[in-house]
Amino acid sequence: MSHRKLSSYSSAGIARRCLAPMVLVLMVLSGGCGGGGGGGGGGSSVPTDQVAFNAGLDAYTANNYAGAKIAFENFIATYPTSGLVDDATFYLGKTLYWQSDFAGAITKFDAVLATYPTSSVADDSMYWKGKSVHQQANAGDTTKFAAARTVYQLVISSYAGSSLLPDCYYQIGQTYYDQKLYVNAITAHDYVLATYPTSTAADGSQYYKARSIHELAQAATLGYTFAQARTEYASLMTTYPASIWVDNAQYQIGKTYYDDPIPNYAQALVEFNLVLTNYAASTSADSAQYYIGRTYHAQLSYAIARTAYGLVITNYPASIWVDNAQYQIGKTYYDELNYASALTSLQLVITNYPMSTSADVAQYYIGRAYHQLANYAPARTAYGLVITNYPTSIWADSASYRTAQTYHDSTQCTLELAALQVFVAAYPASIYVAAAQTDIVDLQLATPVIHTVCTP
Repeated sequence: MSHRKLSSYSSAGIARRCLAPMVLVLMVLSGGCGGGGGGGGGGSSVPTDQVAFNAGLDAYTANNYAGAKIAFENFIATYPTSGLVDDATFYLGKTLYWQSDFAGAITKFDAVLATYPTSSVADDSMYWKGKSVHQQANAGDTTKFAAARTVYQLVISSYAGSSLLPDCYYQIGQTYYDQKLYVNAITAHDYVLATYPTSTAADGSQYYKARSIHELAQAATLGYTFAQARTEYASLMTTYPASIWVDNAQYQIGKTYYDDPIPNYAQALVEFNLVLTNYAASTSADSAQYYIGRTYHAQLSYAIARTAYGLVITNYPASIWVDNAQYQIGKTYYDELNYASALTSLQLVITNYPMSTSADVAQYYIGRAYHQLANYAPARTAYGLVITNYPTSIWADSASYRTAQTYHDSTQCTLELAALQVFVAAYPASIYVAAAQTDIVDLQLATPVIHTVCTP
């Protein structure tokens, strides 16, 4: 029986690296391969334990993880002395991994390591245990990033001849990247590039080295620049032209021009359009289309920006950007002072994407649009919905303050004073408190200086 190891070096939290496992080719055995196998009744030359194992493997390679789990569990219970139990336990662990049961997966990998320490899948089990711990860290238990690194290091120290060593070093880099320790990530990925430049992990290391530099440039940390990030992305495209990361690298080159404190919008547009031209099926195509809209928007080319945002919604209806694109369409109208059209477009965010991360800001700008149109009552209603429906929104304090401003703008001084006092009490740390306090003092004067006209 021949086992081909699965050494996918998927980054925890990066979906496109979670590729479906490659089909493993198992040699048909003519003799028994385990104590539970028997002689293969019915004239078959394949032992019954091999047939049962193959059933689980077929389900696994078809991504039928629920079926694979049942098959491997039944196999282990039915053929406890089979020579395939270590493999079945390993694949049961991987099945649980792909079902996001990382704790369960770890127990299976540990079972292989404890019971079958010399198994051909022992190093794989240790590696996938590391990946499972890594995923637990990405799921919120950040203390486990260091634990994942420890497990990957154990593969390196315990299985010096393993083909998984480049993947382990790559994953160590990814634990640092996912932990936002970008300098450490650069060091780890540089080690992969220097030591294993032809490995299947090298292109991923080149990409994430570039991403780490990009992140540090955005944070203006330690002198890293967007130009350096571009150089690394370009190196990936040149050195590893067949890499699955080249389309992402092309998109990120565009982002470096967009993200720079002194943006080069013209070049950003060139790079984003290259994604659409050269990598139309890319998972980054929707992002490129969205940032084409953002780039035109930043240049105040509102109509062209709306067209670009519309293409996100039309061409990529399942994109994570469609709700943002709809919001940005509304914002282009607001920014060009077309408040009536802004109201229509912004309301579509609330109606069509109520769970959007842009819903709160869309609701806020609905209030602002009504406010600009001097429709004060609906403006107050809209601002109130920000506070009620999105109490933790960064826009809540502004909505409260501007509620008071609607009364100011309609010269309703008594209501303005009450609204300002509510605002100050609710949001004492807001940047608008100082201005609100000034108005409160003035409104309490016998003869206000600022509020010279007040409607009863």
